Amino acid sequence: MKDQIDCLVAENNQLRRDLDIALTMLAEWCVAVTVKGGEWDCWDEHYKDAMYRPGPLREQLDAAIAKAREIRK
Repeated sequence: MKDQIDCLVAENNQLRRDLDIALTMLAEWCVAVTVKGGEWDCWDEHYKDAMYRPGPLREQLDAAIAKAREIRK
């Protein structure tokens, strides 16, 4: 039982870290658009981070992007 609880706690902690990373990425993107303007050069690095660059959420982002593309078809 303790092993199961420890596993669930570890999973919860990882999910919290993932959520914090995702929220920070989104917040930085929003601030860049708000503060610097809506032109591509103002927020392109944030888009590239989310769309292409390696990071701790890369696999999850790729899966979510693929799902969003399917919905748009």
